[in-house]
Amino acid sequence: MIRNLFLLLVICSANNFYSQNQFDSKYFSSVPIRAEDFILDGENSIVIGNTEFGNSGFFSTINNSGDINFKLKFSSSNALGLKKIIRLKDSSFVTVGYANSSDGLCVRLNSQGDTLWTKTFGNATGTDVIVKDIVEDQDSNLILVGNSGTRGIVLKLSSAGSIVWSKELNSTNVSVAFFELNALDVQSNGNVVIAGTETITGQGGKGFLIELDSNGSAVQSIRCNESTSFRDLKIINGTVYGFDEMQGSLFQVDQNFNFQWANTYCNFMSSQMGNDAFIEQDNANNVLFTLNDGFYGHVLKIDSLGNPLNERSVIGMSIKSLEKQDGTPVVLSNGPVLGLKSSFVSIPHFGLMHGVSNQCSFEQSSFAFPYQFTSSPLQLIETGTIIPTQIPISISEIDLQSEQGCIDILGDLTDLDAKEQIVVSPNPSSGLLNIESTFSVPTTVSIVDAYGKECAHFILEHSNSLLDISCLDAGVYFIKTESVSQRMVLIK
Repeated sequence: MIRNLFLLLVICSANNFYSQNQFDSKYFSSVPIRAEDFILDGENSIVIGNTEFGNSGFFSTINNSGDINFKLKFSSSNALGLKKIIRLKDSSFVTVGYANSSDGLCVRLNSQGDTLWTKTFGNATGTDVIVKDIVEDQDSNLILVGNSGTRGIVLKLSSAGSIVWSKELNSTNVSVAFFELNALDVQSNGNVVIAGTETITGQGGKGFLIELDSNGSAVQSIRCNESTSFRDLKIINGTVYGFDEMQGSLFQVDQNFNFQWANTYCNFMSSQMGNDAFIEQDNANNVLFTLNDGFYGHVLKIDSLGNPLNERSVIGMSIKSLEKQDGTPVVLSNGPVLGLKSSFVSIPHFGLMHGVSNQCSFEQSSFAFPYQFTSSPLQLIETGTIIPTQIPISISEIDLQSEQGCIDILGDLTDLDAKEQIVVSPNPSSGLLNIESTFSVPTTVSIVDAYGKECAHFILEHSNSLLDISCLDAGVYFIKTESVSQRMVLIK
């Protein structure tokens, strides 16, 4: 029997935690499904993803009441996958990925989910093509980046999906064995900036940035000297923010590619658990971004100089995408969630979380990472090898269903300015804990395990208290109050 995979949708009012406004439901299908990306469109969330084995992609709209408006499945004769979705200026949508295991895919749909056109792209030399990211330029053209074999590719399409030009990334450095193009964004002057990684024989990966004009010609490019892998990019007020998966770092360069700073955040982050980061701006011109460490998905807020301001974490989730709604981050995550209060604890799922109530705050830390950038001999050369193909794409309805559920999310996505904190030491502990808090006392503290089960509770009479939890088994626990939570490890 094929096991079900679940989508959990958690929606609550930003100012009314644990109220009747909170909607909690899981979404599942008869085939395994995983999320890849989403966008907010008014009161709807447009989610794309794929079956677990890459056989087909899906496109679904879920409103803020948890209702599914439509649910489409895209398939080809061989594997098909969707990677990215954007909303265009005319309110239509474009999603990109791959089809038939070997061709790039671009699909345009209207707001009702009707397909306007479907385009596939192959390589005349026979190498596989995959499209990873897409933006709309000032003239309503579409710029796509991805890979074809060992080369990075950039395509410019008209609004009707016709190829205006296609180019391959090249270098005068003959030691470069592989180019990977991962993300791009548009500058105010209409140029695009692309983040990627080049693999150099005997040296590993080197992250790079390259700026292109409207004709696809390189304006400037830089390469990082350290071992790096640039996975995501966002331009905010002319400043370029990028994420390095290898070091788990966020970095900033100005519009002339002059390096400003790079920081690694939270010493428990590990790039070896690596996932993409997703970068946005809040209403106060701070930067919101996400990281994953294999056990948690994290939403962090920093100022424009890279200083950490706050962080919230979600247990057992790998965050796939980040958007913001009225300044509040909304995240799309893949599970499983260890805090799921049901019999489906270990079953993978994905979740869409709007303003989860304030339960978790982790100690923040950051340290500067000394990147060094040099000019890089990157160039994009016109190629005629990327050609339109006619891969048949079938569209049907996926059997996405919903069911009421319950989830214990450890995280606060509504108030990243929260000042209340709880500090636990030593951590790990052999049984005796010192609790330092900034909230009013007396207050009740609960000890819960990773499944959300309360194992003990105490009343703190002082802001600095000593607790004895030696009666508990060794493992990972959370010390929770009404407003914050702190992870701790008990060892014996």
